[in-house]
Amino acid sequence: MPVLITTLGADGCEVRVGSDTTRIEAPDVEVVDPTGAGDAFVGAFSVAFVDTGDPIAAALNAVRAGAAAVTSVGAQPSLPTWSGIDSV
Repeated sequence: MPVLITTLGADGCEVRVGSDTTRIEAPDVEVVDPTGAGDAFVGAFSVAFVDTGDPIAAALNAVRAGAAAVTSVGAQPSLPTWSGIDSV
């Protein structure tokens, strides 16, 4: 079944699977630098989706990864570890 993800920045994302759409809210964090948020989102979504096969669970991880990424400066240094994602 096709999956479509629409990122919404600080508002999280929408996940469309077939005709069902699920809105996932992003956690509230203090934004320091948005650089790398999209990369963190895509990376976390991809790993979690391959691991679980569940696009909703993967998107939950992805919004937390994107939120964690904006809490520090720079692209590569801001990419969170799994424990960094769990803390958001």
